[in-house]
This record gives sequence, structure tokens and C-alpha cells, in this order.
Amino acid sequence: MKAIFVIGLLLLIAPLNIFAQENSSADSPFSKILNRDGTIGPNSGSGKSFDTRGYKMRLGKNSEPHFFPAAQVPDEWDSISHKPGYFDGIDNNETDAITSDGDDLYIGGSFEWVGANHAYNIIHYNRSTETWSTLGDGFNGTVLTLKVIGGKLYAGGKFTEAGGSSAPMQGIAVWDGTSWSQLGGGVDGIVNAITTMDTSVIIGGDFSKAGGANSITAGYVARWNGHKWDDMGAALNDVVRCFMTTGDSLFVGGDFWISDLRRIALYRKGQWQGLGTALDGSVYTMAMYKGKLWAGGDFFYTFDVDYQKPVFCLATFDGTDWSAFGSGSNIGLDGGIVNTILVVGDSMYIGGSFATVAGVKAHGIIKFSNGVFSDVHGGVDGYVRCLAVYNKQIYVGGTFYGVGNSGLFISSPATLIPGDLWGAAEGSGVSGNGGYSETSVNAVAVTDKYIFIGGAFTKIGSTEMHHIAMWDKQLRKWNSLGGFAENGVDDDVYVIVIQGSKVYVGGDFNQAETTIARHIAYWDMNTSTWHAMGSGSQRNIHAITANENGVYASVFFDLEDHDLNNYIGRWDGSKWNRIDGKFKGFINAIAVKDTVLCIGGLIGNLNNMNYANIAIHYPSGWIKLGDGLDNVVAAITFGVDVNDVYATGLFGYSGSLALYGIGHWDGVQWYNIGGGLNNFGFSLAWDGKNIFTGGRFTKAGGKAANYLAKWDMQNWSEVGGGTDFDVRSLAVDSKNLYCGGDFSYVNNDYLSYRFAILHFGSSSVAEGSDANTFSVSVNPNVISTTTTITVTSPRTTEASVEIVNVLGALIRPVETKHIEGGETQFTIDARGLASGTYFIRIKAAGAQKMGKIIIE
Repeated sequence: MKAIFVIGLLLLIAPLNIFAQENSSADSPFSKILNRDGTIGPNSGSGKSFDTRGYKMRLGKNSEPHFFPAAQVPDEWDSISHKPGYFDGIDNNETDAITSDGDDLYIGGSFEWVGANHAYNIIHYNRSTETWSTLGDGFNGTVLTLKVIGGKLYAGGKFTEAGGSSAPMQGIAVWDGTSWSQLGGGVDGIVNAITTMDTSVIIGGDFSKAGGANSITAGYVARWNGHKWDDMGAALNDVVRCFMTTGDSLFVGGDFWISDLRRIALYRKGQWQGLGTALDGSVYTMAMYKGKLWAGGDFFYTFDVDYQKPVFCLATFDGTDWSAFGSGSNIGLDGGIVNTILVVGDSMYIGGSFATVAGVKAHGIIKFSNGVFSDVHGGVDGYVRCLAVYNKQIYVGGTFYGVGNSGLFISSPATLIPGDLWGAAEGSGVSGNGGYSETSVNAVAVTDKYIFIGGAFTKIGSTEMHHIAMWDKQLRKWNSLGGFAENGVDDDVYVIVIQGSKVYVGGDFNQAETTIARHIAYWDMNTSTWHAMGSGSQRNIHAITANENGVYASVFFDLEDHDLNNYIGRWDGSKWNRIDGKFKGFINAIAVKDTVLCIGGLIGNLNNMNYANIAIHYPSGWIKLGDGLDNVVAAITFGVDVNDVYATGLFGYSGSLALYGIGHWDGVQWYNIGGGLNNFGFSLAWDGKNIFTGGRFTKAGGKAANYLAKWDMQNWSEVGGGTDFDVRSLAVDSKNLYCGGDFSYVNNDYLSYRFAILHFGSSSVAEGSDANTFSVSVNPNVISTTTTITVTSPRTTEASVEIVNVLGALIRPVETKHIEGGETQFTIDARGLASGTYFIRIKAAGAQKMGKIIIE
């Protein structure tokens, strides 16, 4: 019996109902570097885009509307939106000044964003309302010092504009609760320090004049009496960096060196005087503690023509002379500088850039109490610039991204609560809304309603979300997976896959909420409960995939004979079933299509045969992909069919063929994809039209592509401006690309910690049209000698036709023709071929399609 059938293919295919994800092994040479990709599934998306009379409106960073013709909407990044007032950490710059006044906390420095607040170098928190807010439009330069005087906030620094005011704000400005105003015309340089004495405001810094148009000469220090500036009779010759007042005495520290005013001086009753033998370097901070003046900075010795006493950046003055701390080789700081000193009750905290103080190990911060220096629970992994007390906590600012012995990822500012325990800044979480993962995101998976992310994190903002979190697209808020304090899982997540209402999770954990689950578990979205999957795996799960036949995972089975070999397991809903073939090594990636599995990783051998890191399993058994790949495979995905495989990783070659980090297998051989990548690839996603890849590369096909690139079957291109570091996981739907990794910025300057969404513009959406379609007719499909097929394409393209077997291996090439548009016929000659089932493989315009024939 003969039959006729027609095969059609849209070149821009709608998102496939498959899940492709890749994963890394903590036990492999990647050691958690290769952490994976989520799923590819249908999704309507939830981008901030609205139709309006043939135009599209997009909301910008500040929620301002932008309109574009519908055909020209650009790709746009979106970090997860935040609840108004939400705080989730200052961006990757520095905190230089912190001060408080009652319920109000003020933070200044060099930063643009604070959570969702476009702060421009200054931010305010009120504990009674539990909200963060901006102060006008902030400043156009760094805020170096803050001081509340008479109910007003005085800010000094390196700026010339404040609050969008047209009035110049030269180095100094005043906030009255509503707006910024200038202070007597400001100064002609930088203000480093602000204090008050009697009823006057005193400023110091790097300036020579104060008063604007009616300026006076002021040598690095000036006093404002509410009406005019005066120079305090100073004759300082270099920068003032700090003040300290006590009673009628004003202590001034800095770089100056004139007469007996050497780095540090005392101003009292209109007179200037030096302090002892002085110091040989800059003084950055001072404090009065138990009757002695403490000074810290970048000095090394006391200055004396007869004897130079070593003090190494930290010294005290007893009214006569300077003294150091420590003895022998453990005097003062071992390298580094002291930036700030804060006295709290009977204790004193010292911050800066140092590793030891008087022989005591301390990273950036140390405590002095009862005559003894002590470490502050591991300190910080950067340096401390400022300290302040607020709401019975010590606020620590500077440039750092982790604190404490356990390496908590808490960026500046951080807090020290009673007992010197580290915590995130107050107000850094509001009902779990907003926020970002404080360490890398290793896995991403999406549905039409939710986004799931997994990794090594334990919090989103300040809310406990252990290693996995769910973003509700409609409500725009993060949710934990579980109702108990121990929600989520108890260790790293490497992979997430969604099938129906179940979210399958693999990683390094042993418990999911209160359920014992060795390295693999699922979350039921309908019941909001965790479930174990049999006895799980003896070792970490690094790869999961799923289709209608079950859930597939890289499982180390605990066999009765104690043969701990690695197998692929299929979960049928109640138990694990081994798929034939034990292997040595590690699997980082699994993809499934129909009944065909593809695995990749660091695979030494499979069933005692060398498969060179990648293999395909058909119902008939395992197949090697040519010469395999010469190094670790990090991610794999199927394209249009089971003979269309893409892989990325650390490999460079397949046999003698150079691939450079990414390659394409067409069922017969490997192909270089447009010149490859200039460094590692970590993740892949396929949207039916394009291959997206993320990794540690900065070029794809020789073109700039920062950590993220797109292959459209013909050319490489960058994606949305890329990121500033590793992209480790990808998921895609028809409107959005979801990216997780270890980055902090996207598109050069848009802050988006560890996770971001790219909303596709009009030209990127994978939707079919007559201009991008070809069809194939085979007549008949049961033949004994020859038959004719017709390929129809409305556009110019090259079309090639081959006969392949059921495993995709080439049996006989037919021919290649140039199609100008319209129909072209190809003659299939089956003479000499054995009876059986074969496929016709047609490739055209960067895509391919298969048609079955039966030879009698």
C-alpha cells in the first residue's frame, strides 16, 4: 500500500514543549563552576509592555514611559521589580559616610542604585515607617561626609550639583527635609569633613576658597556662622581630612605640614597649636577614648629629628606624646590604613584596610575593649570606610561584598547587632518582595506564571529562601518554597526542571524543607509540598530532564552489590528505573527529545567504551557522536529534531576539527559554529529559531559578546548588551530570555544582581510567517525504486537532501539545489538499498526537517 504525506516546518518555530537543562558536578573538575540552565517551555511572558495605537510602551529604569513603533521595540533588560521603598543592597561601588538622627539613617558614598531606588550617592531610611527613600535627585558626585546639625542634614564631598537644583552646590549642601540648598556659595574644591562648634558649622577638605562669588581665602578649613564664611585664622597648607570636637576643643587631622601643625592640630579659643612630635603621614580619623586621643590613618612614625617612634597607622596621644600599640614586630597595623574609629560604650571599633592590628588577625575591622584587640567575627572581605550607631546597631560601610567567618554575602552597608554578629542592613527585606540572590544563580526554569531560580544563596534580600525561590510574575514578588523556617533545601541547587505542576530539583542537598531527600526532590505547586524521589542518589545530582515518558536524571544508585556506578535513571512517578549503560565520570547535562537522550559531561567511558564526553541513547542503544569532544561538556540541547544537537563547554576540538567551546552535531558529523567562542561556554537555550549561549567568553565568532551571545543559524550577535561576568543558566520563551549567573550588571550599566530578564524586541520574537516557511511533500513514502519529493520555499535558499537511517547516520546523499523561491523537485533513488525504514533529511535556510520512507 502506498501513501502520500506532507511535512511542514516554520523556520521560526514556536517554543518547544521540551525541557533542556544542563548542570555541573561539584565532584567534577568544574567544582560548581558549571551550574545550569533551566527549561525551554511555552510562556506568554510578562514584560512591561502595553499596546497603545500601534505603538509599544516600555517602562524605563525609573518607571518612565518610552514609546516605540510596534515593529521597532528594542530588546530591554529587566531586573526583578521591587516594592516601593525596598532596599536590597547598594550597587557595586562604595559607602563613604553614615550618620543617624533619631529615627533617620543617612548613607552617602559613590553609588547610583540602592535596590530599586535610583539614589545618586545618598539614601535615607526611617525606622518608624520601615522605608528607604531618596533625597531629591541626589548628587552628581561622591558624598564623603554627613552630619546632622540643628535638625538639618549637611552633606560634603566631591560634587557640584544636588537635587536637580540649578543653584551650584560646590562641595557642601544642606537638606531641610524637602530640598537641597547651598551653603553660602560652597567652596572651590572637595569637602572631606563637617563638624559644629558653638553655633557654627566647620568644614575641612581640599579647597582654597569659600563663598562662591563673594569668596574668601580659606586654607583647607572654613567656618560658617549662618551668614558668612571666615577662615578661622588658619594657615594650613594641605588637605584636611577629619575633625573631632570635645568641649571647646577642635582637633583637625589631614595632610598639612606647616610650622608645628604637622598632620594633626588643635584649635581652641581662636588659637592653633600642634600636638607633640606629630606624625609623618596622613591622619584620616580621630576619637576620644578613656581620656586619650586616638588617631588613625596612613602614617608610620612620629616625627622627631632625634628619634622616630614606630606607630604604624594607629596611635594615641596622652597630652604629651604619641604611643603605639603592640610590641616587637607586632606594632600597629601590618600594612593597610585606618579610615574610621567609633566609640560605643566601653568599646571602640576601628575600620580600614588591614589584615592584622597589634598582631591580632582582623579583616578590615577590629574591636578594642578592656585593653585588648579582638577580631569581629571574621571582618569583611574588602575595606571599611565609615562606622555609625543606629537603632542599637553598628552600621559598617565601605567597599566589601561579604562579612563574617562564614562568608555571608552582605554588601556594604552591613550591621553588627549586639554580640557583634553580622546581619544585613535594617529594612533590607519587606515581606520577601524584591531583592536579588546574594550569590550565583545556577539554575533557571520558567512557566507562564512563575520563574524559579536555584543556587548557593540562602536569602533574597533579607528573607530566608534556601537555595531556591519562586518569582510570581503577576504579583511581582519572591516566594519561598515551603512554609517553615527551613524552607527550600539545605544545600546548593544545580538544576531545576518543570513538568506540569511539579518542579524537579537536583543538587548537593539532603533535605527539602522537613523531608529527607538525597540530592533530588520535587515541589508540587498544587499542594505546596516537597516530596522525595525514592531513595534519591548516593551522590550529587547535576542534570535532570523530563518529557511525557518520565523524569531523567544522573543518579548514583545504591545497588545491593555496592557497585556505585553512575547510571541514567528514569523516574516513572513511583520508582527509579535504570537506563542501560553504566559510565565512569560525571554528567553535567541531559537533554531528551521523543525517546532519544543525549548526555554530556566528563565521561571517561560508557559500558567500557570511550565516548569522549558526549553520547546519545536511542531505543536500540548508545551511539557515539563522531570523535566526541576533547574536554568537558557543560550544556547540551536538541534543536529541530533528534539529529540536531548543540553542545558547549570547555572543549576545543572534536578529533582534528576546531570547535572552540561550542559545536553542532547534525546526526552525521560535527560542525564549527561561526568560529566558536573565545572562552568557556556554560549554558544553552533553544527557542525554535536561535541558539542562545552563556558563559565566560567575551567574543563569539570574533564579534564582541560579553558572556552572552545568539546564533541565528547564520551569524553570531551580542544579546542585550551582555553582562559583566559569568552567565551560568538560561531559559527562554517566546518573549523573554531568563539569565542566571555571577554577574552584577547587564547592558554595561544596568544593575541586576545574579538574575535578569531580557524582554525581546519585535525583531527577536520567534513567530512564523509566509516569508520564513518551507514545506516538503514526499510522494509516495513506500517505494521500491525511486520517488520524487517537492520542497517549497517562498524565499531564496540552499536546500540539500539526504537519505539517513533511523539513527541519523548518512546512507546516501541525494543532491543540493539553489531555490530562488517556489517549488523545486528532488529525485530519491532507493535502488540498491536494503528493505526497511529510512528517513529523508532536508536542510534549508538554517533549519532541517525529516520525512520517513519505507523501502520494500
